[in-house]
Amino acid sequence: MAVRQQRERGQRVGGEQRQCIYHEETLDLMDGEHVLVSVVFDRQARPHLIVMCRSLDGERCGCEGTEWPSYWHLRPQAEAKLFEFQLSCMRKVAEELSLPEGSLWAEIHLGSWVSSGYVHSHIVLPARAYLSLKTQYEHSSGGTCFGAWQAWHARHRTYLESERRRREKWFNGDAAEAKAAAHAAAEPARSPELEGDVRTLGVVVSPDTPVFDVTLPTADSLVVLDNFCKPKVGGCFYLIPFQRRSAEDGLRVRVICPPGDFAKAFKPPDGIEQWYDKFSLERGAQWIEAAYATLGELA
Repeated sequence: MAVRQQRERGQRVGGEQRQCIYHEETLDLMDGEHVLVSVVFDRQARPHLIVMCRSLDGERCGCEGTEWPSYWHLRPQAEAKLFEFQLSCMRKVAEELSLPEGSLWAEIHLGSWVSSGYVHSHIVLPARAYLSLKTQYEHSSGGTCFGAWQAWHARHRTYLESERRRREKWFNGDAAEAKAAAHAAAEPARSPELEGDVRTLGVVVSPDTPVFDVTLPTADSLVVLDNFCKPKVGGCFYLIPFQRRSAEDGLRVRVICPPGDFAKAFKPPDGIEQWYDKFSLERGAQWIEAAYATLGELA
């Protein structure tokens, strides 16, 4: 898939008008250089908060060519610290709203699946919980951050319909790239080739969706997953469900990646051609919903 289309898939962050801030903190992410990290309610009709570092732009992150900055451009210590901040915000949201494990998740866009000029990630909530949290903070800010509820619901319906149309538009290209990669693969020689520590982490490859699940021992191990993914896929999402236990007790991560990249990199349980048949015939244009549907079971 073209880089432009992959970038369309990343959630676009709003412009420079006033943000409604959920939480804000200054972190030492750049060897003594402190970075303001803001968690804001997104203006899109999608139930999520944005964890944004506006000062960590492409120039500061050393991006080249068509690269856009993401967690992949941070030093390991900075990535770990920012990710722990994101997890702490997830715990704060869950406590405020009494949400169960698996009901919200961190969503980190990486590589060509990034669509913002600065490092950011998301905390995705159930719509009802998002509206409840938004109501609390709208009231605390005097109601100045958002418009009428009716307008929000209208935008939400429009967003869902536009996303459905986009997925249907993308699917033919996805399927064509996956098919070409599947047929070009030398089946007997294929294996996941799990490098380094990832070899011991129990990677589970989906039989019908461009997804794999990994169990990391700690939040600091996210860099191990980075090193595993970057040579294999042009872009991806990390999806990390909320869990009440400490991240030091282990972290479950679901990785969604471009179907063509997935078909080149992995050997699903029943073989790549069988995987392609299931992906194209059974999952169809709704494969992203399938990737999210059982996310809560990872918690």
